[in-house]
Amino acid sequence: VGLLSLPYAMRLAGWFGVFVLIFFSGVTCYTAKILGRIQEYIPAKKLRDGPGAYTIYGFHDMGFLVFGTWGKLCISVLFILETFGYCCVYLIIEGENLSHQLGYYPMFKSWGKAEFMSLSALIFLPSCLLRNLSWLSYFSALGVFSSLCLLV
Repeated sequence: VGLLSLPYAMRLAGWFGVFVLIFFSGVTCYTAKILGRIQEYIPAKKLRDGPGAYTIYGFHDMGFLVFGTWGKLCISVLFILETFGYCCVYLIIEGENLSHQLGYYPMFKSWGKAEFMSLSALIFLPSCLLRNLSWLSYFSALGVFSSLCLLV
């Protein structure tokens, strides 16, 4: 969505938007290079027991190296909250889509957005409870097929 709206945003922002885009592209490139260097860093203290004890696997390991146990805990909590936020936004968007698509049918005329969000949660909750995640590939293939049908 962000990439598709970029031309419209550039039209509204003008040349200032181009300079802002170049500036944040540089910041992103610099940040990626720093993260790459940190990934290759071999810490002096052990991060965990077993194989890979001195390997940085993620942001929580970086937080542990810089801020100790509290840093690892804070980063882990922030990532969990961020993921929870993504789920909430996804349910809101899906509820909006279902209300626009199904709201015209007589069975759903009295439904509000909250009911459609609950319906989308009931539809997608079983996919979160799968023990073998390879089953999600079928849903992914269905999504790709649906996108291809839209093109035709």
